[in-house]
This record gives sequence, structure tokens and C-alpha cells, in this order.
Amino acid sequence: MYKYEEEYTKIVTKNYFLTKKITDLGITKKYTAYYFLLDILDEIINKQRIIKSFSREVYPGLASKYGKHDCSIERDIRNLIATLWDRKLKDKLAYFYSGEGKPTCNEFIYLIKNYILADIV
Repeated sequence: MYKYEEEYTKIVTKNYFLTKKITDLGITKKYTAYYFLLDILDEIINKQRIIKSFSREVYPGLASKYGKHDCSIERDIRNLIATLWDRKLKDKLAYFYSGEGKPTCNEFIYLIKNYILADIV
């Protein structure tokens, strides 16, 4: 058994669970924001990073990773919310969201985080 094999198995299992939960919500690979959400949720859940400002801390890193502008990362997440909120996500995430209307990008990311962690705990 390799030295890091156990750690690698844990990482793969966590990411598989993460992608499965996101796909169960109806967020699939056909949406550009799918990949951004995976990276953000990996930071929040797996690496347990506390993020105060997405626009200053997260979006610039994702923009350089994917070769996009900061504003297009946020716009893609907003488009995902606008597309799926009334169709699929509103009912599935209602327990975690008490606000009216569609959530902001930050609220949406933390809603998904809470949805995922609810099954773990």
C-alpha cells in the first residue's frame, strides 16, 4: 500500500459525494457554473476554508484557473440560479432558505453547502 493511498481514497470519496449531491439537485456538467461550484464547495467543505468575500477571495482564483474574467464567474453562477431556482432548486433547498425570491450567489453557495452537509451529519 502506498503512503498516500488512504488519503487519496478519502479525497476521491469526498469529491464523488460532492458531485453526486450537486447532480441530484439538477446542476449538471452542461452548466458552466457546475465546475465553479465544485471548486468553491471543495474549498468550503473539504478544505474547511472560511470565505468572507467571494468576489475578492474566490472569483479571481477561479478566473485565472479557467481563463475567464471575475465577473463572468459570478454571472455564470447567477445564470444557473436564474435557470434552475424556480424549476428544481426552490423545492429541494426550501428547508435551508427562508428568504424571498432567488438567493444571491453567496447565499446559493452556502445553501448547497448546508444541503450537502445535512446528509453527512
